[in-house]
This record gives sequence, structure tokens and C-alpha cells, in this order.
Amino acid sequence: MARVDIDTVANAVAGLYEAAYDPSAWPATIEALCGLFGGSKACLCRQGPNLQASDVISTAADPAYAISFIDEYAYQPNPLMNVFETVPVGLVYSDHAMVGRETLRRSKFWTEWMAPQDMYGGLAVKLLRSGASSWFFDVQRGRNQESFDRRDADLLERILPHLQRAAEISWKSRTSKLLASAFAQLPFAVILVDGHQQIAGMNEAADAVLARGDLSARNGRLGTRDLATTRALHQLVIAASKSADGVPGVGGELLIAGAAGRSPLALSVAPLRDVQAEGLPMGGLAAVFIRELGHRDRPDFGPRLQALFGLTRKEAEVATALVAGCSLKEAAAGSGIGITTARTHIASMLRKTHTAGQVQLVALLTRAMS
Repeated sequence: MARVDIDTVANAVAGLYEAAYDPSAWPATIEALCGLFGGSKACLCRQGPNLQASDVISTAADPAYAISFIDEYAYQPNPLMNVFETVPVGLVYSDHAMVGRETLRRSKFWTEWMAPQDMYGGLAVKLLRSGASSWFFDVQRGRNQESFDRRDADLLERILPHLQRAAEISWKSRTSKLLASAFAQLPFAVILVDGHQQIAGMNEAADAVLARGDLSARNGRLGTRDLATTRALHQLVIAASKSADGVPGVGGELLIAGAAGRSPLALSVAPLRDVQAEGLPMGGLAAVFIRELGHRDRPDFGPRLQALFGLTRKEAEVATALVAGCSLKEAAAGSGIGITTARTHIASMLRKTHTAGQVQLVALLTRAMS
């Protein structure tokens, strides 16, 4: 290995962070890393489902090789990919040490894909893993070059934290932009959160909802004005964002009372099924759909409930008050009936709507009238 001065390393690290925030800079950054290691070829790639050409960033990029990697080799067993699947994140390794020089060179992947690109021996590291997708960096030397040694591995370990962080920022930025684009035009608020309630993205309508104060984004985590409601929201998010054997959870509904005379908010929490499938660097995400309820001011709300579900006039009055955020006691007082009579109306409405409880009833009525 030729001696690498501190300025060269610093420039390479600076290039990583430039690429993190400007995807168009990645090809030049990978070229610079290839030069830093005196390599013949270097790449930053994703391995996982639904690969696209943009998932392979390499030096001297020949689109035909990138497409052939995805179409012919990425999903087929080969010695390098077998190692890559099992190696832990952050371990710098030599492909010859892990696979064996002769084993690798007897493989179809090496003879048809690596050798024609002068890839005769490399250093690699798995940078990130999320769900079914992993990201790795690989640098190779050619037929007429010296093999990598311990000093080269030390150099890669030295810049590894920056390489991991830059890759993480880059793909999370890509994720946020894709999600923001998908939800930007919706007429209601959408906030995307992970299982820890960390906000991954939101549309402009959600910004307006947060500004009114009934929901919060303190330290990047979605919450409400009181601890009990925040815990309830968290449980729904966990249920929606986790999966069992690839099947996402179901989420649920939550009604948040508005403060200072504001209308209540109806929250529908649902799994975002396509994130992992698209290879985006996040675990399970939940989408929180938010609607401001103003049904108390709609004169047609009660009659519409009567028509839709066969409710009596008094049942519709109680239902309207509940959807507007009132407690059952408040709904009863507003309708001029006692709490026992109000409970009787609730029981009747549960039978008519085939719902299992007051929360499910309110969620159904809210969806029906939105």
C-alpha cells in the first residue's frame, strides 16, 4: 500500500458527506475512494428485493454490467453473496480470506462478471442492514496490482464510520423525498413514523396540524398533549410497524380531543407496506392519517347517520356528540338524557353497526362521514 496522507483521507471523508446530501455526487465520491485505495474498481451497492440500476453505484460504470448484475447474478447463489449475507455489519474483510482465491475464481460470477472488469481481489464491508435490504462497499484491485494488505484494511476501518453515516443519510433522504412526493398532494395530513414514533416524513397538511398544538413533534417523536394518549398512539404505531413473517400489523384508530374549543382530531394508524419492498433503509413504518372533525357544525351529519346505519334521532344525536370529541356524559347532557339512557343508545348502536365497543363505533362513524 502506498502511503496515504491525512489531507487525502480528509478530502475523501468530506466527499462522503457531500454525497450524503447530494446524490449526484456519489459517482465522483466512489471514484475518489477507489483512488484512495489504489483500486481498479469500487462500488456502493444495495442487496435485497426489487433492485434497480440506481442501487449500484460504481466506478467506470457500464450500464450493461449494472443491469446484468441485477438480472443475472444478484439473486443467484455465488461465493461472494453467500458471505455477504452472513457477515456482520461493520466487519472489513478480504474476499480471498473469506471465500478463498481459487473458490472465487472457479465461480461463474467471477469469470463472467468480475474478471472482465479487472476485479481480481477486494476488500468489502457491509455498511447497513434494514429488513431484507443490506448496503455494502467493495473495492477491488486488478490482475497486475498487488493484493490488499492489513494497512489497506486499517484505512477502510478508519473511514468506515463516515462511510456508514453518509450512506445512512443518503438513503434516508431518498426515502423521505419519495414518501413526501407520494403524500404531498393528499388533502389531509399524513405523518410517517417508525416503531419508536420517530417521524420519517410528513406532508404540508401535517405541518399545519402540528402547528395547532394537539399533536407534537418534540425531539422528532410524534406525541400528544397528555401522556396517556401518547401511550395509546405509541401502541397503535407499534402494532402497525411491526411484522410477523412478513405480514404487517393492523394499526387502529384514535380520537384526540382538541384544546381550547378546537375540533377533535381523528387518527387512523396503518402499516406502510411498500417501504421494505422498495429497499428503503428503514424498518417497518406506520402512516398516521389525521383528519380534523367538524361534524358538530354540519346539519346533515345526524340525518346521514340515521340513513346509513338505521339509527334513531336520539342515537344519532349521541353519536354526533361522541364523534365531535365529547365524553358519553357530555353527549348525554347535550341530548337531554341521563347517562343510563345514553349507555342504552350506545348498546343499540353497537348492534346496528356490528362494532365491538365505543372506540370502534366512533372510528367507524368518523370514517363513514369523512
